[in-house]
Amino acid sequence: MDNSGNPDGIWYSKDGPRSSVVLISRVRMARNIEGFVFPSRIKKTDGEKVQTLVFGAFAGSEVPYKMQAVKLSDLESLSRLILCERGVLDTDCGLESWKGLLFSDDGDLSVCVNMEDHVRVSVFSSGLSLGAAYEKADAVDKFMQKKMEFSAKQRYGFLTSVIGDSGTGMKVSVLVSLPALSVTGISDRIVRDCIASGFSVKGFYSSLGEKKSLGCLYQISRSAAFALNPASQISSLESMTEKVVEMELRARQDILKNRRTFIEDVVFRAITTAKYARFLDMHESVDLLMKIKLALNLGFVTGVEQPAVTALLYRIRPAHIEFLLKDQRLKMEPDVGPGIDSINRARAMIIQEVLKNADIDERG
Repeated sequence: MDNSGNPDGIWYSKDGPRSSVVLISRVRMARNIEGFVFPSRIKKTDGEKVQTLVFGAFAGSEVPYKMQAVKLSDLESLSRLILCERGVLDTDCGLESWKGLLFSDDGDLSVCVNMEDHVRVSVFSSGLSLGAAYEKADAVDKFMQKKMEFSAKQRYGFLTSVIGDSGTGMKVSVLVSLPALSVTGISDRIVRDCIASGFSVKGFYSSLGEKKSLGCLYQISRSAAFALNPASQISSLESMTEKVVEMELRARQDILKNRRTFIEDVVFRAITTAKYARFLDMHESVDLLMKIKLALNLGFVTGVEQPAVTALLYRIRPAHIEFLLKDQRLKMEPDVGPGIDSINRARAMIIQEVLKNADIDERG
């Protein structure tokens, strides 16, 4: 696993469809192996059998994607925190010896073993690309079904630890950035409309234990897996997301036409602060980055690419920064003490390295 924070080759450093609004797409499939109780009640010996079965399946030469296998108990604490920050692991996943993880080199594909379910396949992709993510997850699922029998009933579909996931066993979600709708005060109505249409909406949290979501970022997901097939789950979320995207893009054009001076002030302040601040906490950083991303979309800023800004959402998280500091890849000034000051200083340095050629284009 690359903990360096260097985005080269990592999935979140790549561009994707509708990436001016949709930052991340995710498909997750939950499966349980026939003949074993769910992980919450499983005994150590059976848990180890499940882990051996899954790890063994991916050890052959016919696997659809090359993946590394590791027991969670063998991962150092900082590596686990980095995986939590990337959305691969849950913060309360535990360290039992029979819990494990398989992951691809660029981090877009992972298989969790003996967490909430015996197997959870997750695929991340940039932009609105649920179809591509599903194809990858489905290939892994079909491969595993050749190697093991999953618990399922004809009437109910796949059986999972969470009743709402039963059926397809799949959850699909997108992370969207809605700065213009937030500025115009319409974002709350959009959230209510999504919920009324059967979608789940929640704020985006950057690190462990945070209770405050980050600004204009929202995760929209399709629940009700039991009542839908995979194609309809994806289609319904894509349709809703397209509506949200169109509303956000219209709001941006409305602001550009009717409140240009106001939005110029907002984004120019953001780029100036981001380029020259000495200390930046996580919440301020994400707020600045999303404003800079908006400025790029409106043509107000040049010299930096959108994927590089999006990648910073991961690169500036605490555990990622701690790894760089531990590895001595960032040099602190002698008057910057350890702890939160060094984290906030390093965060500013990482952002400024990405933005070093960024400049304001008042003709945009």
